[in-house]
Amino acid sequence: MHKYKLKDLLVIKNGSDYRHLSQGNIPVYGSGGLMCYVNKPMSIKPSILLPRKGTLDNIMYVETPFWTVDTMYWTEVNDDIVEPYYLYNYLKVLRFDGIRSGSTLPSMTSSAYYDIPIVLPNYEKQKKIADILKYLDDKIELNSKINKELEQMAKTLYEYWFVQFDFPDEKGRPYKSANGKMVYNDILKREIPEGWEVKKLTDICNTYQPKTISDKELTTNGKYWVYGANGIIGRYNSYNHENSEIYITCRGASCGNVGRTLPQSWITGNAMIIQPKLDYMCNEYIYQYLKLINLQMIISGSAQPQITRTNLEILNIIVPTEETLDVFNKLIEPLITKRLSKLKENEELIQLRDFLLPLLMNGQVSVSSEH
Repeated sequence: MHKYKLKDLLVIKNGSDYRHLSQGNIPVYGSGGLMCYVNKPMSIKPSILLPRKGTLDNIMYVETPFWTVDTMYWTEVNDDIVEPYYLYNYLKVLRFDGIRSGSTLPSMTSSAYYDIPIVLPNYEKQKKIADILKYLDDKIELNSKINKELEQMAKTLYEYWFVQFDFPDEKGRPYKSANGKMVYNDILKREIPEGWEVKKLTDICNTYQPKTISDKELTTNGKYWVYGANGIIGRYNSYNHENSEIYITCRGASCGNVGRTLPQSWITGNAMIIQPKLDYMCNEYIYQYLKLINLQMIISGSAQPQITRTNLEILNIIVPTEETLDVFNKLIEPLITKRLSKLKENEELIQLRDFLLPLLMNGQVSVSSEH
């Protein structure tokens, strides 16, 4: 093992303003993550991005051209000494609480970064460890891309059928485009297909808030994911929902976000569960419907934004015919099954990576030097 200071391994560069640039396809990063896209890169080489202000744990690694603003440093890594992806992961497991400055807005100076002690194995071991972590991260990224495509396919199908009303008619033609009969609905103040209804959410779905758990009850090694006001908030050693559920965050800054849980999850009282109670009504129809409407209009509370069951249950929901929903369910089910499978796989990969990362970095797990 060899001891270094971070200043021996990389050169830190300052980010800068991007507003003089035009829109393009080059990502711009700040300490909070991706901000926008511009037409000119700050650098075209792989780089470790180090937060300067704000979210100090959001260390990033980029392999494609990029730009950073003044809240995010970028770096030139001395890859003769250290494998860049290894160093990125090494820095991710460090805590900067003792060396950061600023009380209201945490910050890190370049000199504070430079003074961080780094202990490295030989380059061959660095490369092998980096390859393991890169494989896991690449697999997670691939699954995420697949899921985005699946989500877009489901959204496109939903909008085509239930927003444009071009679901297949009895002859397989797009209903509205083929002059299918539309009737005016007094509640929505617009036309909907003949035979469709408008009902309150409470008429077609059960809504409830589950039992909550405290932060003290969360565990880092729990088997099941916990969903709360900010989506996934940790793990727990048991679950309170067997199936994938639709939830709406009902408290805090993220109030009104609509999501779906993985099967066998614990859902806290900071999220409202929506369960269709009509046999022919599938989760995906309700999920897509809630994603498209503006739930901000039913948020109450000034100091603490919240959504109540009373406000939620009076939402108007368009209810297609049972026959139309049945066909939609059969088409959409394989997409949802695959999406949930990829989500589950990703959560397992993330858990494995997060478990291995500190062990690999501090040498508690050895990597064979044999090919």
